[in-house]
Parts: sequence; C-alpha cells; structure tokens
Amino acid sequence: MKKSILLSSIIFLVLLISASSCSKVEEGIVGKWKMEQMQLDPQETITWEFTSGGKLIVTTIKESDSSSDDYSFNFEKKMTKTLIRINDSRENIPSHSMDGLWRVEHFKNDILKIRRIEMNAGDDAPYLWREFMRLN
Repeated sequence: MKKSILLSSIIFLVLLISASSCSKVEEGIVGKWKMEQMQLDPQETITWEFTSGGKLIVTTIKESDSSSDDYSFNFEKKMTKTLIRINDSRENIPSHSMDGLWRVEHFKNDILKIRRIEMNAGDDAPYLWREFMRLN
C-alpha cells in the first residue's frame, strides 16, 4: 500500500514538473529572434517575432529592401515536447511556406532550435531546421 502511494506521488510530481516546464518554454519563446543562416549572402538578415497574441512575423532584410510574411501560431504539447503549429502563410510555393508543425528541439537562454515535423493537413513536410538567437 505504501509503495503504491509513493509511486503515485512520484508519477504525479513528474507530470506536474513537465507540465510547468512546457509553459516556461512557451513564455520564453515569445519575442524577436534572429535566424542563423549558413549561406553565401551575409547581407541578408531574417527575423522571426512570436507575439503574445499568437502572431508570427517573419521579416527578411537585404541591403535596403525588406519584406515580411505574417502567420498565426499556437503551442501544442506532446508528452514532454513543446510543439509550435504555424498556419496562414501567404507563400504560394509550398516549399517556401513555413506552415506546419514544428518541434522545439532546443531552448535555453537565448538559443532556440526548431524542426518541422509535418505540414498542415497531414502532408509530407520538407525537412526544415531553424536556429535562432534572441534579439530582445
């Protein structure tokens, strides 16, 4: 009897801690992030800004030109993983769209790494990996 109570208590604490850590990740992701790129053009800067209202603003700045795309996003949880569902891309070329379900692979201090694991509506997703440094 004592063992079952102890085991139940331990399981409850583990679930409670994992649930609270997910909400900390969600709160921490809100803000502006600079995407780290491995490319030939160092003049291009891309930022992602997650707002507290569920809006994602992706801005590309190259020399004196800038463009942006607005998305909606929401957080989902799957066991101990935090997921970000991104929707509403205006991009007409599916391979350029950021829509889909992204898994937070790493989040610590000012570093965020996410990976797209599926497109919306169950479509196969091109593999995308994004790494960011916090701007604010």
